[in-house]
Amino acid sequence: MKNAFFLIAIIVFQACSLKKTNQQSNINSEQIKVINMPEKYNYVSNISSVFRQVEYIPLETSKECHLVMPLKAAFHNNHFFILDFLRGLYVFDQMGNYSHQIGKIGRGPGEFIEIRDFDFDEKGNVLILDYKRILRYSPDGKYLDKYLGFDFATNDFFCNPYQFVFVQPLSFYIWGGTMGIEKEAKDHFAMYKMDDSKLVKNYFPLKYKLEDKQHRFLRCGAEILINPVVGNDTIYSIINGDLFAKYFVKFKHGADAKTIPNKLNSLSDFGLDLLNSRDISHNMSNPLETQNWLSFEFTYRRNSVITLFNKRNNKIYTIKSYGIDQKKSEKLMHYTFDFMYDDSFCSMVSASEFLTIEKGMNNPKVSIDFINVYDKLVNANDNHVILKYKPF
Repeated sequence: MKNAFFLIAIIVFQACSLKKTNQQSNINSEQIKVINMPEKYNYVSNISSVFRQVEYIPLETSKECHLVMPLKAAFHNNHFFILDFLRGLYVFDQMGNYSHQIGKIGRGPGEFIEIRDFDFDEKGNVLILDYKRILRYSPDGKYLDKYLGFDFATNDFFCNPYQFVFVQPLSFYIWGGTMGIEKEAKDHFAMYKMDDSKLVKNYFPLKYKLEDKQHRFLRCGAEILINPVVGNDTIYSIINGDLFAKYFVKFKHGADAKTIPNKLNSLSDFGLDLLNSRDISHNMSNPLETQNWLSFEFTYRRNSVITLFNKRNNKIYTIKSYGIDQKKSEKLMHYTFDFMYDDSFCSMVSASEFLTIEKGMNNPKVSIDFINVYDKLVNANDNHVILKYKPF
């Protein structure tokens, strides 16, 4: 779903945190678990040591829905919900057949100005984050109402949320901080808790502009995992509406080894310096977990590294899944897991990417069950394909 451009862009945009000021705020951290990463990474060459099978579900290609740039995927109520950057929110059944669209861009009744993010309420209705409001739709796409309206551009925080997650009726966590910090402005934060159109708590202080588009809220069953900006290697969790620091990933050479300068001519200067570092592990992202496994990614020596932590025996597996210097023929995994489904880590890849992965998976040296769940063929110009990696 992403590519090398996004890998660089995320690092550049995330370089807006400050090592000494981007500390957790109002967060319970009494039961945090430390994960000690090895000093040198021994990459898993055969993913069958971690995953027992990989299933794939091709999404139907139709005139009504041809995905251009999918940004977020979720499995809910036996359906896949796909947010496409240039099109809208599309729904497929669990077999990958196209079902319907949720709302559309416009200014009429039930239409949204822009779709920034989506989530689900306690009844399974679809919530869409629009500009200064949250709209609610039934699962079959019927517009219900404007669930919530808000305007934070007039207060001291200048918060312009572009991501959100539902925790309970009229209560959300929102991500966005500020799209521009003025010299005389008061403190700014990356995340806030919003109750009934009011900001009631703030988290992760910022000193520099924050405008990255990486998804920060990742649902794992009833739990929501969060990863904040660069320089903080803690995985946070929302449980029953409260925020906890759940895991601390202790790198031998982490991002905190490089202090972000107090003054920068360009944020990209620091971001590219971090990207080109040979020994520093940084840009931890996309935490997801099952009952027995935790997955997250980080960047090391210009490569994206998927880490799987076995919570039963505290064993760590690292997989070099994608990198600037990596040949496409070696690419057996997409470089990120995007969402959870059926206790599996899931990716969504373009049809052309999938054909490369399929070729690698069918290599006799790769000992893993690679299953076409519904026996559908994939052509290079088809819609995207969902990959389900099932760990042991």
